[in-house]
Amino acid sequence: KKMALWQAACLLLAYLVARYGLFSLHGMKQWPTILLALGIKNPPQWFVSLQLNKIPIIVMVIWTAVGYELVIYMSALQSVPTSLYEAADIDGAGTFEKFKSITIPYLKPITTYVLLTGIIGTLQMFDQAYIFSNGSGGPANSTLTVSLMVYRYAFGTTNAMGYASTIAIVLALVIMAVSLIAEKLNDAEKWY
Repeated sequence: KKMALWQAACLLLAYLVARYGLFSLHGMKQWPTILLALGIKNPPQWFVSLQLNKIPIIVMVIWTAVGYELVIYMSALQSVPTSLYEAADIDGAGTFEKFKSITIPYLKPITTYVLLTGIIGTLQMFDQAYIFSNGSGGPANSTLTVSLMVYRYAFGTTNAMGYASTIAIVLALVIMAVSLIAEKLNDAEKWY
């Protein structure tokens, strides 16, 4: 009962930090003010510094992606046949041997899928960079992504729809090439 209460308190705290501290309208922008109030001198300027302005985007991407990938891995781990582990126990295999010889090969297609969706998501990243830079790409274009560049060319001040379309087609070709390479690497060895 205490464990359930502790888990609920941790989840509530994580939600409050995410909702009101990280991803609210002025959440990350308020952090330097909060840190100053707590007595921290020279708090980091997340949106002005060329070195630090990627950190809020990285935090947001990790926060939104890890849960999905964790569910994928948990379901894959639960689908590994227990008979394989039982046979390995009979053969005298240790924990590390079972992990190396059963779990990792069985999770190879899932790992390929998770990596592929992560790479594609990174190549298509738009909303995080747009939110944190107000569509400008940040100071000195330090948070400019390919998708944000397509948006800026298509609907920005230059209004170069043809150039934006060309960049989008090249991005689609790059994503297709990455997908084909991942598929070829995954088909090289089938463990299932």
